[in-house]
Parts: sequence; structure tokens; C-alpha cells
Amino acid sequence: MTNDISGVNLEEVVPCIALSKNDLYVLSACGGKVSLFNMMTFKVMTTFMPPPPASTFLAFHPQDNNIIAIGMEDSTIHIYSVRVDEVIAMCFD
Repeated sequence: MTNDISGVNLEEVVPCIALSKNDLYVLSACGGKVSLFNMMTFKVMTTFMPPPPASTFLAFHPQDNNIIAIGMEDSTIHIYSVRVDEVIAMCFD
């Protein structure tokens, strides 16, 4: 499994990772796009959320592995739906 780090200064990023409750999915980001991996096949299922700002925190919804919270460098939080492949809500500080 490899995350997309093209165009990223690795000295300035916060690597983040999250494992789903059922251990089937892994989210990974390293200053660039967020990638969702299938742990059964070790393949990228989707890649989304190109910077800026970079993501600094990732989390799965505890009861629904298809809803993801993405904390951003500018303190916003994006709620992403894997099912519809888009941001469904944004929270601002």
C-alpha cells in the first residue's frame, strides 16, 4: 500500500492513519490526498481531498465505516461519505 505524496514537502506534513472498527479499511494521508485502502486486497479503493489545506487527523464514524471525519490544517473538519464520494458537511472553528 502506497499513499500519494506527490508535491508534498515531507518535512512539513503530519502523517495520519485510521483503521476502521471492522478492520476492513485503512485511511492514510501524508500532507497530500487522503487514500482509502481495502485491507483484504491491499488496494486503494479511492483517493480524495487534495490540499490545501492538508489533512492532519482522520477518523471513521464508530457505527458506519462509510462516514469519515477529516481534520484539516486550517482547523476545519470535513465529513466525507464514501458511498456518495463527496464531502457531505464541513465544520468551521
